[in-house]
Amino acid sequence: MKYFLIFLISLGTCYCLDDRIGREEFVRFKTIYQKSYASLYEENLRYQIFALQLDRVAVVNTDFNNRRSPYKLAINQYSDLAYNEFLSRRGGFLPTITTIRSSSSISDIPRKKKLNQARQISAFDWRDTGYVTSVKDQQNCGGCWAFAATGAIETQWAIYYGRLRNLSEQNLIDCVVGNYGCNGGVMQLAYDYVRSNGGINGAVKYPYLGVASNCKYFTDSPVANVSSYVRIERGNEVGLEQAVREYGPVSVGINASPDFVNYNGGIYNASDCTDRLNHAVLIVGFNNVNNPPFWIVKNSWGSWWGENGYIRIIKGRNACGIANMASYPIIV
Repeated sequence: MKYFLIFLISLGTCYCLDDRIGREEFVRFKTIYQKSYASLYEENLRYQIFALQLDRVAVVNTDFNNRRSPYKLAINQYSDLAYNEFLSRRGGFLPTITTIRSSSSISDIPRKKKLNQARQISAFDWRDTGYVTSVKDQQNCGGCWAFAATGAIETQWAIYYGRLRNLSEQNLIDCVVGNYGCNGGVMQLAYDYVRSNGGINGAVKYPYLGVASNCKYFTDSPVANVSSYVRIERGNEVGLEQAVREYGPVSVGINASPDFVNYNGGIYNASDCTDRLNHAVLIVGFNNVNNPPFWIVKNSWGSWWGENGYIRIIKGRNACGIANMASYPIIV
């Protein structure tokens, strides 16, 4: 019965699940993800959260399969967490830091090297160049800002020097002054740090721990550097597309809404996705041919999430505030 139910939910053919079915699915969920709880009270609380998530998945997937929704959802290992609880572990973008502290390296000077200039490209994906590292996992650390920053630097460095480097997010989490490590931060201060520090270590030399620690930067082993960064005009998706097309991936703040957490495919246009920024990601491409058009966005929650770690977000509406705080580093 329960295996059949999973199949029905994936098809989006059932919703408003009764308590018996919900509890059967919860048992399966606990088994798959090896969940255990400290008390019966906590288990009941987790079940209530899970049941709401299960209903939501079924409703959205019904709409997806009936072509009333362009995206679908799925239960994942975090489906027993309250929304704010999840964000405390997997979010970490603090946009107010930028306006207060980060201003020293903002550049209005165009980079010397442009790509795809004067070409009206209707679709472009930096992954096709081989200059985007594999999807990473920030784990239970609010360090999304560090992953968005390294992702942009990695591709920029590869564009200029022809070699893709896997950079150290831990270096940023431990060492960037003004950010709060696993408790949040912004990409702009990360770019400032790399510039003033004279470089950033690689991930092998300075491996990821998933918790903040003392700064251990290896002065003899920088593998990439930046000279400044560009902040794109707030809300300007035309300028955002130009930056992605001509310069490289752009780090952005977005609103990771409840449906975003359970995203499993399609073009995301959820009505619950506001411009209240709480998560940082990396735009690696766009597609204007598709109807509707979309941004191609790299997340840092692991390849299990979304479309192999990526999400397609509807383009042209500033969905989820995607163009409200966008920036990219300058290498030369």
